[in-house]
Amino acid sequence: RKESSAASDVYKRQSLLGVILIGGSIFFFLSAPLRRLSSVSRALPLLGQKQYASARKLINPNPEQKHRRLDELDLLEDSSYALSSQLEGMEQAIKERTDSLNLRTVELRDERDFVKNLIDTAQLMIITLDKQCNIISFNKFSEQMTGCSEHDVVGTPIEPFFKTQQWDNVHAILNDLTHTHLAVSQLETDFIHKNGDVRVCLLYTSPSPRD
Repeated sequence: RKESSAASDVYKRQSLLGVILIGGSIFFFLSAPLRRLSSVSRALPLLGQKQYASARKLINPNPEQKHRRLDELDLLEDSSYALSSQLEGMEQAIKERTDSLNLRTVELRDERDFVKNLIDTAQLMIITLDKQCNIISFNKFSEQMTGCSEHDVVGTPIEPFFKTQQWDNVHAILNDLTHTHLAVSQLETDFIHKNGDVRVCLLYTSPSPRD
């Protein structure tokens, strides 16, 4: 009995040692891949936070020293690493494009303001029309000479500023500008003030470059 009990104890100790050895071996072989997988899983959220350098450091801190292995974790690391670089490059390109567009917008706004200031300070009536002869813009001198504000006349026809019998000639000239693209035309005609006064003016017409 004592010999049987001793043998049983030895068997149990050997079995326990075997389990410990097997468990240690499994842990040893799995710990490295699990660490790599954990690094990738912690790196992916950083891409959404635009922390690309930190993400790449987690995925592969020393890419030049990496031993190439053909397994699924390598593919996952390589794909994640490449994705971080692509996203960073796209973000930089978008930023540069946005900065360029913002700069161009500022330049165009400055040019527009400069031209508008020239038009508003010119001692000439400068009125722009669409193809239906509706008023698009009305400079300050036009307001002074007609008694009408730009706010009141924009979007309305230019026709009421002319006598009925003269409008046909003016309308014909404006139509010619649209269809024949004449550089400049001129016509002496009456221009009606808001209060009914009539003033003789020399009308110069020219197509807009946008047309």
